[in-house]
Amino acid sequence: TTNNGTTQKTPPKQPPVVAVEKRPPQPPVQREETSIQQPRLHKNCSARVSMPEDDYHRIKGLLGKYPHAASRQVVEGGENGAQSSSRMNVLFMSVSDQDAGAIQAVVGRYGQLNRAPCNK
Repeated sequence: TTNNGTTQKTPPKQPPVVAVEKRPPQPPVQREETSIQQPRLHKNCSARVSMPEDDYHRIKGLLGKYPHAASRQVVEGGENGAQSSSRMNVLFMSVSDQDAGAIQAVVGRYGQLNRAPCNK
């Protein structure tokens, strides 16, 4: 505000001008596409375990983070009126050494985890 009561407008401040060095255009850089993978001591393989059906249903929530398929097998009882039982055959896909240890820790009370031989 000035002495006579009018408002004086100030021009907006302009950002400083920065000089940009002009370079001749460069051709695009050609790069070889390679996939870099960490060396593995052991390849991921499948693993399987057989356990009583009730036990599988009890622990399947703990096994959910490991890709697997389960099939039910009825084992007929022998002579003398023995009862039949149901077992679950569980196949785990793409099991690393670390995963195998973790899976065995879960299924250890109910069965032994068996790993298939890997084709290297």
